[in-house]
Amino acid sequence: MSPTSAPTRADAMSALRDILGENRLLTLATVSPEGEAHASIAFFAAERDFRIRIVSPPNAEHSSYIETNPSASVTVFDSRQDDGRRRGVQLFGTIKVLSAPHADAAFQHFAARFADAPLHADRRIYEFTPDRAKVFDETRLLQNEYVTINLSRSSS
Repeated sequence: MSPTSAPTRADAMSALRDILGENRLLTLATVSPEGEAHASIAFFAAERDFRIRIVSPPNAEHSSYIETNPSASVTVFDSRQDDGRRRGVQLFGTIKVLSAPHADAAFQHFAARFADAPLHADRRIYEFTPDRAKVFDETRLLQNEYVTINLSRSSS
């Protein structure tokens, strides 16, 4: 598809899946009880339905914010984009702590993807569930524009 024609939903979903699969780090934005924004960098593993798993210690600042306000956003991109292939994604949704046995299975998936990543002995597995994505992929979608996709579970 040409980057100047209107992208289809399938094009945008494919670009989103590729961007998430090609990257290892994200920025997680959470909200403090006082309404202040907080950003954290974390390793992540994305599922096929775009749910994102993050391993983090329970005493991290964002961990306490998640307990009081599940609203969150995630940004994923490769910061070394100097070859004219500007790509990235913003995801908006909610985040929660996964409980066993879901957390155990998610941790195994995460550990397999990041055998070299530092995994906290005292850890929590968080699951971010996006309901909207803004995809930026100049090679496959539009030049200088985001394409918005509704990811709510009822529209999948």
